[in-house]
Amino acid sequence: MGGGCELALACDLRVMAKEAKIGLPEARLGLIPGWGGTQRALHLLGPARARRLVFSGEPLTGELAAEIGLVNECVPAAELMKTAESLASSILASGSTAVRFAKRAICTAEAAWLEDGLFAEAEAFGEVFRGAEAREGLRAFLEKRKPSWAK
Repeated sequence: MGGGCELALACDLRVMAKEAKIGLPEARLGLIPGWGGTQRALHLLGPARARRLVFSGEPLTGELAAEIGLVNECVPAAELMKTAESLASSILASGSTAVRFAKRAICTAEAAWLEDGLFAEAEAFGEVFRGAEAREGLRAFLEKRKPSWAK
């Protein structure tokens, strides 16, 4: 959840166990994803799905994450390593130069939109982190209770 999902969003490929949960719960703590989650979710999932994931903070099952494209594959936990190794083997069967240059081309296009978006996200994270909602959300998390938002 949270930082783990943002780390996964930064990966080229993602394989997830059916039994696992993934999401961006920061809004439930009075924060926003601050490590690229808003930007990568937007470009990976599209605006509607990214907004739902970021605004609601609801965790997703592995199956739903695969259905909406957050992860490439969802398998039972017992098959996770085998599936990841099989995926790696299929990539290794491709020409390494072709894969390297394809990745470079994709990353170049990605960098065009990502830099400005990451800057905007970092500014927004700083603003909300200094606020009362973030203090209450983090305090509630540490005290294992639901936050009490001022309305």
